[in-house]
Amino acid sequence: MAEPVQSQIPRSISRSVVCVTVTYPPGDKDIFGIVIGLSSKNAIVITCGHYFYEEVLGIGVTFEYEKILVDTDHILFNADIAMIPVSIPEGFDITDVEEIPLCETLPSLHENIHLFSPEYCRVTSGNIIGTTSDIAFQCNPCISEDSEFGAPLLNNSFELIGMSTGYGRLYLTAISSISIARAIERTQGRQFQGVQHALQHLRSNRL
Repeated sequence: MAEPVQSQIPRSISRSVVCVTVTYPPGDKDIFGIVIGLSSKNAIVITCGHYFYEEVLGIGVTFEYEKILVDTDHILFNADIAMIPVSIPEGFDITDVEEIPLCETLPSLHENIHLFSPEYCRVTSGNIIGTTSDIAFQCNPCISEDSEFGAPLLNNSFELIGMSTGYGRLYLTAISSISIARAIERTQGRQFQGVQHALQHLRSNRL
């Protein structure tokens, strides 16, 4: 008997979730980031943009148990998404880190999706109940109870279909992977169109 998708997701995504430490004037706050691009020299980590509207004094990204400090001038963010380019120091061990593929299709109404809660290492499943063009979508409330800002949403193929940006009693709201890809493309100019082209360029060039 095939193993349920919900049981496989924690294993498939655990190597793609990292800890991002944001330093504000009052102190540090740990949030979760998702690795969507990885090479021996660079990593691309995304998280929720809500955390970056206060004054940020410093950022560190922890892979396994080792932290890499990031130049805050290179962080790109808007209301929903923050993209953190990380330069991997020579000799730094990233063998236990994996990038998660972005879903390259638009989310579909009633599509089955799964929210992974990094804090509790728990998976909650539900369906898309509404879309706002390709910018965002809403999910039924059963998956919102474990949601944090920036929690990853996966489809049945273990691709990143979105990232949570808000939740309430009636539904959870998420930014779609298409919007994430477009945000990446905009950082490099219109000549880099398409999800894979944008990611390949970012892997080989530090912003």
